[in-house]
Formats: sequence, structure tokens, C-alpha cells
Amino acid sequence: MVATDAANRNMSRKGLYARYVLPRLTDLTMSRKMLLPYRQHVIGGAAGRVLESGIGSGLNLPLYGDAVEEVIGVDVSPELLAMAERAAQRRGLRVRLLEGSAEHLPSTIADRSVDTVVITWAMCSIPILNRKTDDLLRSVGFRLTHLATGYAPGPRPMAFMYEGQAEP
Repeated sequence: MVATDAANRNMSRKGLYARYVLPRLTDLTMSRKMLLPYRQHVIGGAAGRVLESGIGSGLNLPLYGDAVEEVIGVDVSPELLAMAERAAQRRGLRVRLLEGSAEHLPSTIADRSVDTVVITWAMCSIPILNRKTDDLLRSVGFRLTHLATGYAPGPRPMAFMYEGQAEP
């Protein structure tokens, strides 16, 4: 009985952390000004119907230009999606937000129904992602038209980034 009570308390703490702390901490960390140039560069190429996998709190939404008709934002966190909803209302952009993951996109997104896919700092959330992102894209039939890799400036040993474009 004691072990069960302790497990229930741990689950409650984890639930509180995941629900209240982690979404705000993620938003605070990812909204750092040093990341803005990366966001602007990547989002600037988006056009048509955009699928943003790992939309988080919607930090990219203000950066989408007139060439974007709609943004379909997918994230596993309902709390981050609620924050993204508020960001979408402020932007006035046509946005549809869905709970889900990159590995298992919601069935409401039809195959070949989007023009651009945007992923910024979300690939690290995929479980057991231990292969090179460019190799993964090639293995499923994409052709990379642009690829730049490297570490972000400064003492960030875990900040190896991929920036690129791919076509089917």
C-alpha cells in the first residue's frame, strides 16, 4: 500500500510538472532572442498550406508571411497548444491546431495535402531518434535541395542543428 501511495504522489507531481511547469519553461527557453534569426530564416520560405510539426506555444506564428494560406499546427502537449491558440488569435492567421505527434499525424491531415512542412527544434522530441535527420529524410524518398548543419554559437554542446529544404 505504501508503494502505491508513493507512486500515485509521483504521478501527481509529474502531472503537475508536465501540465504547468514544462510548457511555460519550454516557451520561455524557446522564445530567446538568439533563436529569432533561425526562425525567421526557416519560416520565411513557407508558402501555401503549412504543416508545423511541434508547433509548441506558437512562437513561429508571427513570422509567417502573406504567402501562407493556412498553418496546421501539431503538438503532443495540450497546454502548449492552448498557448499557440492565443498566439494564433493575436496574429489573425488561419490556424488549425491538432494534438498529435510527428510519428503519428492526425488522420485529419490527408496525404499530400500540404505545401510546406516546418519543424523547428522538435526533432529531438522523437523517441529513439539516434540517426542523422538528413539520412532519415532521404530514406523515405525526399530529395534534399538545401542542407546546412552545425552547432549553434556559444557553449551549447547539445545544440547541433539541421537547416534544410527537401522535396518529394
